[in-house]
Amino acid sequence: MESTNNIIEIKIDSYDDLVNHIKGKTDKCGDLRDNFIFRGLSNFEYELVPSALRKDNLNQPIVNDYVGGDLGFLVLISNDDVKSNFLEDRVHIDLGYGKWVSFDKNQHPFFDNNREYLKNKNYLQIKRETYALLKFLNIADKNGLKINTSYETRSKIHNYLNPDKITFWPKKSFFEIISLAQHYNLPTCALDWTYDYHVALYFAVKDILENKNNDGVIWALNYRLFEDNYNESNEYKLRFYRPEYHSNPNLRAQKGLFTFLINPVDEILDRPLDQAICNEIKNIGKKNKKTVFDNGKELILIPPEITENDIIFYKFVISKNAKLDILEELYNEGYSEDTLFPGYGSVIQNMGNRVMLENIKNESDKKPKKNILLKIKNCEDIFQRKINYLFGKFNFNSEIENIYIYSMESQEIKGYFKANEIIKNSPNLIWEKYHNESNWLKKDFNNYFKDNEAYAIRINGLIEFKFPFKINNFSMRNQFMYIEPDNGDVNFLLNFK
Repeated sequence: MESTNNIIEIKIDSYDDLVNHIKGKTDKCGDLRDNFIFRGLSNFEYELVPSALRKDNLNQPIVNDYVGGDLGFLVLISNDDVKSNFLEDRVHIDLGYGKWVSFDKNQHPFFDNNREYLKNKNYLQIKRETYALLKFLNIADKNGLKINTSYETRSKIHNYLNPDKITFWPKKSFFEIISLAQHYNLPTCALDWTYDYHVALYFAVKDILENKNNDGVIWALNYRLFEDNYNESNEYKLRFYRPEYHSNPNLRAQKGLFTFLINPVDEILDRPLDQAICNEIKNIGKKNKKTVFDNGKELILIPPEITENDIIFYKFVISKNAKLDILEELYNEGYSEDTLFPGYGSVIQNMGNRVMLENIKNESDKKPKKNILLKIKNCEDIFQRKINYLFGKFNFNSEIENIYIYSMESQEIKGYFKANEIIKNSPNLIWEKYHNESNWLKKDFNNYFKDNEAYAIRINGLIEFKFPFKINNFSMRNQFMYIEPDNGDVNFLLNFK
């Protein structure tokens, strides 16, 4: 387990493992179900950054896919920036304290596509987002679809591109439309969460049916900690917002809600939420900290009562090798496409996905697998969950199902774990990536691995025998041995499933 002061990271290798953590049945965390909200991502490397701020392969925001290429956005540029970028003869409107300059969606001045200006890029980003949202509102409204909006938002339907001095974004008047558009995949500045960790888990593992091969992640955010410390003397950047469920059956089925970070337009927008919160906690009380006011109140990210001693996030990293079994468990528990996305199309999709899941599992079961007995020193580190990886020269000649643990100290077979994640690489890369989760010293590692390859085995689905097996007149010469039916000393282990 890797942790920072405010973020606890926990590796998960089975459905039951996650459930036990969420329910507070381990020593890693208490019961999270009442005080935390959850967000599931199919790749553990994905960050807590809203979709509108994510970039495509050309390093442009993906929201540009919903913005026409020939549009001009008027952006308010300070007098100094106009002068430094030689824009004096390109100004549309001079306000005295600043000037409106027309940009296209890729940050080029609309009237000069050969140059790129990055000044006030946050303001231009807001222009992109508001344009896409109002376009969504306009088309949906014309087709008779219900959207809850304020007069302020609706009045802009015919004024997408008009100059509008925005001080903070997102505006509260846009929360409802942002929430609706986000839930139907329009890139927005919102992050979607759920009160139900099963829903988050579904989104973290469902890509296994697409042959994706990444660890997933569930972020758990302690929203009660924020709400319990909010007071009326401040305005807060971090907002939790739950739209009306009755008009959005998908959101209702998924028990969803959203977080927004309200920022002044001149602040950096694309910092991941976890980093923004942790950095803010470190800066609380610093005298050189910038003070911003909204509606006469100081605008702060989090309540100052929250400290480095508070756990803000849990980050549950879901093993890629456990995704298939977890998805099957979720289907059995009623968390599937037809329940999370109510509709006839989702029923058909779930029918196909269940068949696909069954076929993948059947193919996996057909592959012949062996079990091994592994001789381990200091194996108590495994059962006390102090380590997550074992290192060795494991050149197995077939696929391995279970690894049984033979203690060198007590000469007992003390348990076993699933061998569904065996990594082969150079010793340098194995050490760099996994040494923090092992009990090896650097000197011992270098002395042992002098060849060009090393193996790391992740300890998944660990089972400890209540009564270890002591075998008389038994010893192991090599680091491991295969457990075969004709091996009378240990073949009884083949009866364990």
